[in-house]
Amino acid sequence: MTDNEWSKCNNSFCGSLNSKTRESFCEIKRVAHFKERQEFCLDRNTVSLITNGNLIVFRARYNGKRQGIEFLHKGDLLGITSLYSSNQDINEYDISIYPKTEGESCNFPLQKFQELCLIYPDAAIASLKNIAHRFGVVIKQLDHVSLDKSEDRILNLLNLLFEEDISDFPDQNLPFSHEEVAMFAGLNRVTATRAIDRLQKKGIFTAARCNIRAVRKQNSVKKYKMDGSLNGGR
Repeated sequence: MTDNEWSKCNNSFCGSLNSKTRESFCEIKRVAHFKERQEFCLDRNTVSLITNGNLIVFRARYNGKRQGIEFLHKGDLLGITSLYSSNQDINEYDISIYPKTEGESCNFPLQKFQELCLIYPDAAIASLKNIAHRFGVVIKQLDHVSLDKSEDRILNLLNLLFEEDISDFPDQNLPFSHEEVAMFAGLNRVTATRAIDRLQKKGIFTAARCNIRAVRKQNSVKKYKMDGSLNGGR
């Protein structure tokens, strides 16, 4: 193990670890690559650290539809709930991962990851911080439950995504399809598309035929939302 191999990582998880901890994780890692739009399922016996790229996590619902849960990026961990739950409580087939961009991850055997977190307190703290941050994001995402208008729900989602790391996307845009936005905002696709069209006419963002290309006007979006000046039905 060379010093360069473990010290070159620039994601938030590795950046919070001391050199000995990082070296120990590098000794057990297996680098994996994922391709854009090639969906895959979680492995319940593996913890993955995203070192490059962006992913969407979906969960299957009782009615056969999928609900968007999280938007993950560099420095986030996949499969970390297995550290605190019995394997019998987890059904990996309920969860699917959809890469928005090409990327890679460092994969660790679940048991080895657990052991290192017990040995190195900084690793345990970094894992808990990752969970806490993502839990906070999911709670914010649930704000749409209290919002009546579909435009408000879309804006709530965009504001949330703007707060996350979208540096891997060209020109700091948000290339999400109407269907993806609908799943995250708790709307059907038709309603989401109509809301997107109305917001586009109001100059909040631009939208291509298949993907939303939200102009990075975070202040404008927030001001529009705070003013309560949205009009239009669901």
